[in-house]
Amino acid sequence: TLAQTLFNYGLKVHLARIATNIDQVVDVFYVVDEHQRKVEDQELLQKLKSSLLEEIRLLNGN
Repeated sequence: TLAQTLFNYGLKVHLARIATNIDQVVDVFYVVDEHQRKVEDQELLQKLKSSLLEEIRLLNGN
């Protein structure tokens, strides 16, 4: 799952905001590291992005 992917990187969702507007849904997740700090390491963020996109692809059956 996406949460497991975050966990594998030592990260967690600190806050989630979910909004709907007619036929649109917007989910925003605030992710922090083990020290409760915003993740700013660009290399880590790129690896995380790739992993999350792959997980989404698998969840969609592609």
